Amino acid sequence: MKEEAGDLAISRQGSQVITKNNLFQINFDLSKGTWNYIDKTGYSIIRDAYTKIILRDGTVLTTLDPGESEFITSPTTEDEFGVYQPITFSHQPKGHGVQTHLYLKCYPRKPHVVLTVGVKNTHEAPITLEQISTIDVSPHNGKGKGGVYLGGAPSGYHTFLDMNTPTTSGLKEIHDGFRINEDASTTSCYNGVLYDTESKRSLVFGFLSFQKWWSAVQMGYDGGVQRGKEENHGVNHWTLYHKCENHICRQGEEVYAEPVYLNFAHQGWEAYNQYAEMVRHRVKPKSLNRVFSGWCAQDSEDETINAAQISKQIEQIIKNRLSDPSIPGGFEYVQIGKGWEASIGSYQADVQKFPSGMKSVADQIHAKGLKAGIRFAPFCVEANSELLQAHPEYFLKERAKKEPASIVLPEDGREVALLDVSQPGAQAHIRENTRKLIDEWGYDLVKADLLAYAIGPLTELNNFVAHNASLTAVELYRLGAQLLNQIIDENEKEVVLAACNTCRGLSIGDFVLNETASGYGGHIGTGGWESPQGLKPIVNAHAAHLPMYGNAWTNEFGTLTINEPLPLNEALIALTMAGLSGGVVTCSDDFTALKSERAELLAKIFPLIGDAARPVDLYESKFPKIWNLPVTSPYESYNIVAVFNWTDIKADVDFTLESLGLNRSRYYLVHDFWNREFLGNVRERVTLFDLPSRSVKLLCLRAEQNVPQLLATDIHLTQGAVDVLSAGWDKRSQSFLVACKPPRRSKATLFIHVPQGYAPAGIACYGADYHFRWDRQIYEIEFNSSTALVQFSVQFAKTSG
Repeated sequence: MKEEAGDLAISRQGSQVITKNNLFQINFDLSKGTWNYIDKTGYSIIRDAYTKIILRDGTVLTTLDPGESEFITSPTTEDEFGVYQPITFSHQPKGHGVQTHLYLKCYPRKPHVVLTVGVKNTHEAPITLEQISTIDVSPHNGKGKGGVYLGGAPSGYHTFLDMNTPTTSGLKEIHDGFRINEDASTTSCYNGVLYDTESKRSLVFGFLSFQKWWSAVQMGYDGGVQRGKEENHGVNHWTLYHKCENHICRQGEEVYAEPVYLNFAHQGWEAYNQYAEMVRHRVKPKSLNRVFSGWCAQDSEDETINAAQISKQIEQIIKNRLSDPSIPGGFEYVQIGKGWEASIGSYQADVQKFPSGMKSVADQIHAKGLKAGIRFAPFCVEANSELLQAHPEYFLKERAKKEPASIVLPEDGREVALLDVSQPGAQAHIRENTRKLIDEWGYDLVKADLLAYAIGPLTELNNFVAHNASLTAVELYRLGAQLLNQIIDENEKEVVLAACNTCRGLSIGDFVLNETASGYGGHIGTGGWESPQGLKPIVNAHAAHLPMYGNAWTNEFGTLTINEPLPLNEALIALTMAGLSGGVVTCSDDFTALKSERAELLAKIFPLIGDAARPVDLYESKFPKIWNLPVTSPYESYNIVAVFNWTDIKADVDFTLESLGLNRSRYYLVHDFWNREFLGNVRERVTLFDLPSRSVKLLCLRAEQNVPQLLATDIHLTQGAVDVLSAGWDKRSQSFLVACKPPRRSKATLFIHVPQGYAPAGIACYGADYHFRWDRQIYEIEFNSSTALVQFSVQFAKTSG
């Protein structure tokens, strides 16, 4: 049972101001300018935290500095998250006209706190802000004993920081000398978790809004400067801060940082999920409310996309009956990725590849009952473009030269100039050409590639000048995203606005789809096992971002390749992860060359279900082994469990039924989907021996009954949720009744568990040809399915009792 936080009490003991309920305590020391975050047992988690301000001239001001400190409590008030007690801690260092206000929101019956920093200029002369650190525990002026302490040795800590990097971002292991984001110059970060594998304690933190300031988190561990044994050490470098881009703060003005969420009282998943829910309530992101799948083509090292290739793929999709618009989550879109333009930002088709233009391609896709998607780069053009020559005023300028700025894209080394989304002419250009994709050419999904802004203004904050010079880099980025949304909203046609190569935090609320697992481009499964596009880094990143799915955005798992030469075992891992991702999945295999065996396996994950499996060992390992998906159908509830061996040797895997939310005292039937094998019944725990290296078992666990029951199907990886309409035992006729409606035409098998004391006596079928086989406990019915209703009645006779 989850413990409630209880009422809040505030007291003062000397220089200590104590805010406390029965889940946490915050002690603010007015004499030192620091505060501690303490758990319900009295253990200090965050120690000697302070606030830091850096001015443009290099002046560093902290709440550690000598000066005047005070605290103020105000009457309880209410925000979108509930009633809270506001507390303000103020500090003004001697000799400086700068006040720092730490605004603390404590929700009396909630386990989390929210912090905001305000910096007020009390001097006549303006000050120029370079950086605001809302929380800092790092050593200052060579001194400092602050840190984050979770109870065990830091070498047993794991951390995830949601950083915007060109490669996948997932869980990392802490070690002595560990540093992440140390240079504080290029990589933004908006949330994260710190987890101790020994004590099982965790700290979840994150910015709750993304409106103005570039935000980041630094973390590090130096064991050599801490006394005693390592189990008494903590992570002694941890900072949540903003770059303020030399913002000028005038007399009497107060500049506010974005609010920060802290939660230690809950377990990692629960606390992170609560953070994501609070972001959703605050930002109110758009929701797609569905998932879909399809095929995607783009230029690669091996081949280039063209109209003839796409035409062949469409014919193969129809031939293989992958497309059925009536099935939600089915194969619905054909997307054109990068490589279709004559030059980036020209909105002109490469006539060598697409001689009839891009409208012709969309028309062909629509003619087959599919929807058309296209990727475009709305905010950049190639550096030698006619647009740049004709309208240099449309583009961001280099601060030093006052000339149009350019960057080099890491994907292909091309130099591009960046459109200034605050400039009216540039806005009109973006609006006109985005409408061309939708209105003139007829595309149903447009995917904005925002790489140019992600590695331009959001990386080199002070190197670009916009038409509206008052905008920060974050505001400029968000303005561009809002412009795209306006264009979509103005259109009467239903169009999906997706994005890739985004800055994730800043994109919340503007894009319904976000691709978090596969980094900047690339196809899942095309790289080596350990490479950035390999399956191990992908699963690490996917697991780490799970709490944000459904709260901040609909997840786009990525573009999948499963054909040879990818080994079968790795293809099954990719299919399992994609099918259980809960997100949008596209395929990029050449369907004209896809092996029939691989095509059959691929079909088993469609339609996509929209619900994500969750690792029961999240944060315990960079590569979670046990993924659990509870399934509720109209006729029963059961669990789909994926068990992975990520190592290069055989491994035993063991987990409890309680970890899946199941009753440890009941017996459960276990079926292996990919191997079509009944593994027996289990109680209390599941133990699998000698799992092959780089492999997965996809298990179905159903509570054992004392009558014949559905064990599994081989039609869809949910093993009954998509393909079975009803199933159950009819006591009067002593028959097991099942009604199926498979999502595609193919051979299909139902597996029925027959307990001791029963034997099959007869079978009747409506809607399909079939044959059956009975092998001890398992009665198999194999039938040639259509997409029409198929019904079976299997009568049983009692052999005992």
